[in-house]
Amino acid sequence: MNMSDGLVASQIVNNIRIAEDSIAAFIMFAIIFLVMYLAFNTIKEGPLFKRLIVLALSFIPFFLWKVLGAYRRIFLDNSSGWYTPLHDFGEVMEAVSALFILGALIYMYQLIKPKELSD
Repeated sequence: MNMSDGLVASQIVNNIRIAEDSIAAFIMFAIIFLVMYLAFNTIKEGPLFKRLIVLALSFIPFFLWKVLGAYRRIFLDNSSGWYTPLHDFGEVMEAVSALFILGALIYMYQLIKPKELSD
């Protein structure tokens, strides 16, 4: 294997990561849009409406993480001054997005949890 084979393999892996980030960002945008659409056009008010809005907004950090990851891989090279900060931001957003989604799911659970029966 010579040096050009390694470069080609690296470019292929980078293209796959770009595609993964772009597709994931599109899916997150679709989830946010569809849940907001559901909330505003069918439910319109009440506790379920608020919980659906919180659920939709909880996907925004994940969306930002994927969009900035795709941007970094497409437009920046390793020597750019923005490459490392965007990479570090992506690592932080990975954890933040998980916490936001977990918090929204716990908030949703508060509405649907079974009520305790009294004897």
